Amino acid sequence: MEASTTGVATGACLQLLRLEAGLSLRELGTRLGVSSAYLSRVEHGRDPPPTLDRLAAFADAVGLPRPSVFELVRGTDATLSTFFRENPAARAFVLELARLDPSADDLAALRALMDERLGRRNTAATSAPAVESALPISSLLAPERVLLAVHCASVGDALDLAVSRLPLSPSGPSLDLVGSAARASVLEIGHTVALARVVAPGLPLTAALVHAASPLPGLAGPIRSVVVIASGARGLVQLVHATTQLAADGLDSTLQAARTPSDALMAIARLEGR
Repeated sequence: MEASTTGVATGACLQLLRLEAGLSLRELGTRLGVSSAYLSRVEHGRDPPPTLDRLAAFADAVGLPRPSVFELVRGTDATLSTFFRENPAARAFVLELARLDPSADDLAALRALMDERLGRRNTAATSAPAVESALPISSLLAPERVLLAVHCASVGDALDLAVSRLPLSPSGPSLDLVGSAARASVLEIGHTVALARVVAPGLPLTAALVHAASPLPGLAGPIRSVVVIASGARGLVQLVHATTQLAADGLDSTLQAARTPSDALMAIARLEGR
């Protein structure tokens, strides 16, 4: 079955939340009473997004409040979606707030603090220090980690090439370990783009990108662009969403038009609105 754009985006979100919870497909399937094969199809967008009942069970299984998962997966109104896209740290803050499950009194106290701080800032026309947001994908790349018009036999070959360009430390994970993790986490996010995430202590927050000279066979359709994001800690939900948005905004055609890695980086930055 061909993967839908909505299904791929939903699956990417669910997969990352599962990985953040440290659960394998089999472990999550056991908790939910479904097969790991079904979960894999959902994560890759080949089965329809889960019903609200299944999303509720998923939230319970990964230890997140149900409303948080509903909003992350189903989306919110356009204004809030735009705000979260432009301020990734806000989404992380709201998710953490939901984890803490504040009482009505706690929320009232937070609201009073926000009114005092933000109201005073707006009234005085001053600018309080902004919360640092997740870095844009273009800032994690460098010309030496952007490979264009590469001749590869498979998505796996493209992944290996991207991983080989990551700035790994001798004291950190080995190239083989990072490569294996990338292959195990690869996800087709639509629009001929595949994404792999590698999380291991000692890894810098960085990324590499390979754009193939011709389409490569994928599970849900042809793949042309392969992105690998590495980090020493969990918390890549925002970066996965940012990459999915880049794919939908035309990452593949942007890379096809780029003549040099520097051109590609500038074009990606423009897509991100930098």
